[in-house]
Amino acid sequence: MVVDIPDRAMTHLRPSERSLFRRFLALDPIGEALYDFDVRLGEGMPLDPTWPDWLSRMASALTQRRADVVAHTTTEDFILEIKDRAGTTAIGQLLCYRALYLRDFKPTNPVRLGVITPRLGFDLEPVFSEFDIRAFLV
Repeated sequence: MVVDIPDRAMTHLRPSERSLFRRFLALDPIGEALYDFDVRLGEGMPLDPTWPDWLSRMASALTQRRADVVAHTTTEDFILEIKDRAGTTAIGQLLCYRALYLRDFKPTNPVRLGVITPRLGFDLEPVFSEFDIRAFLV
């Protein structure tokens, strides 16, 4: 089932990333899911206790890690990064995001990792396999 997601839900994504995500949706590779965008993870930078509350909140929000998309199916959660070309940085981001997501959200479903991309960097397929990262080639 293809879901229509309005652009306003994806304001943090660049136009090229929105296009890749829409191609992913059209392929429907994970079935019916609910999608959260720009999911904040971690605590962000250490805060100065002398800062006013408004500044602390802003600094925390601006420095938290942010996963592009988290897709929730009935049986698993997917942390998804969207890349024009998936390289080693995508792997590092996803591994970091999984650890923070598990700590912050304590999901009851298994957490899977995936990257939405038209192409993978060279020599990465065995690494994706090693860390159980799914490449959604769109």
